[in-house]
Amino acid sequence: MTRRILVIGAGEAGRDIARALRASPEYEREVVAFLDDDTSLVGTSIDGVAVVGVSTDVAGVARRERVDEIIVAIPSAPGSAARRVLSLARRVRVPVRIVPGLRDIIKGSVHLDQVRDVAPEDLLGRQTVDLIEGPIRAAVAGKQVLVTGAGGSIGSELCRLLTGFGPAKLYLLGRGENSLFEIEEELRDAFGFEETQIVLGDIRDRDRLRHLAATVRPDVVLHAAAHKHVPLMEMYPEEAVMVNVVGTSNVLAFARDVGASRFVMLSTDKAVLPRNVMGATKRLAEFLVQSAALESKLPFTAVRFGNVLGSRGSVVPIFQRQLRRGGPLTVTHRDATRYFMTIKEAAMLVIQAMAEGQGGEVFVLDMGEAINIYELAQDLIAFAGFAKDDEVEIIETGLRPGEKLQERYLADTEPTVASPHPQILVARPNVPDGFDPVDVVESLRALAQACDRDGIRRRLIELIPDHEAQAGTSQ
Repeated sequence: MTRRILVIGAGEAGRDIARALRASPEYEREVVAFLDDDTSLVGTSIDGVAVVGVSTDVAGVARRERVDEIIVAIPSAPGSAARRVLSLARRVRVPVRIVPGLRDIIKGSVHLDQVRDVAPEDLLGRQTVDLIEGPIRAAVAGKQVLVTGAGGSIGSELCRLLTGFGPAKLYLLGRGENSLFEIEEELRDAFGFEETQIVLGDIRDRDRLRHLAATVRPDVVLHAAAHKHVPLMEMYPEEAVMVNVVGTSNVLAFARDVGASRFVMLSTDKAVLPRNVMGATKRLAEFLVQSAALESKLPFTAVRFGNVLGSRGSVVPIFQRQLRRGGPLTVTHRDATRYFMTIKEAAMLVIQAMAEGQGGEVFVLDMGEAINIYELAQDLIAFAGFAKDDEVEIIETGLRPGEKLQERYLADTEPTVASPHPQILVARPNVPDGFDPVDVVESLRALAQACDRDGIRRRLIELIPDHEAQAGTSQ
């Protein structure tokens, strides 16, 4: 039976879709109506199909026209508009598909095989990031580059992107032998990049890195290895200290030992007004990078992320797994919001910061508006094709130890300036007066080795002037 299609967007993309479906009866789909927010089009007819209203009319039109599927065909719309239309469309409880953004459409017209299911990144409410490639190529081409945490979600994406800029060699440093093996195989088989070397090692082991510096001498170090899981780091603060603080100190020392000209560390929005151990240790890691930049006068920088869509342990893959089981979906709080970016955006931001950094900056992606997690769960349920609001339950579980109701990616005391990239902000947070990197690292190392968890928490509060000491309360 022919499925009845409502197309939101009566521009060229929507018209291409309607014509392609009419010319391809094997798809068994027919466009029965258009919606468009250009009111001058409402009441007109396009190739025999009426434009019957604007996007806010979607629910009534879908019922009246007995629509089986909605296609959102507004590739030129800004991300916020696309999210608004998707939010309207999901209320109809029929499958929703989307035409990708203009930069993803290679040819001048839209083809049926370009129409796809709604992906989590479509729900960000902003345009995704494009690279300014010239400075990156200048910083990477012909250079040796080392990536720590190279087997992780972002580390492996960094490796994929770097292959396109002509590095002389990529060193893949990490502890997970299987994930390192897999990304090296992928770089060779899928990207045709042969100049790789796995470096199996632990950044917590300073002696191992000293030995490594005698044989591996990268020009650029991208430091992605970290512990990032907030509740687990509340349980095991000694691990957060050893990886995020001691490990970062070790990698910085390694970069200085080998004479690296550039260094970028991946940080987190949880380092802003930190409440939890993970955020506090990453804030100290930022201080360590800034101190190293001041001492060396080299472009050592940090990059702050929000939550990364699709990374291991992030909320979207958890929701998707829960949906495959038929629910319920679990959210911590109905009012919880988070800033999101895609894995690719995260990697692109690191590479752009590496190329643009002068030393001591903290680069931040302008991530637009924070996304309500409860609404995100509702969106994913609807786009999965569930027909009723109560078909998949959403359960509030309560904020977990160390979690905030809302995150911020900049503090009020961190003024920003523009960078050469229009979507990237640059902050220069002040390192606390009297901050002594050696004393900080050694005092925390001793507490971690003694597994003095209360002592670690007290020390973190002492070291970070704007630490939110009352962990676990909402704001």
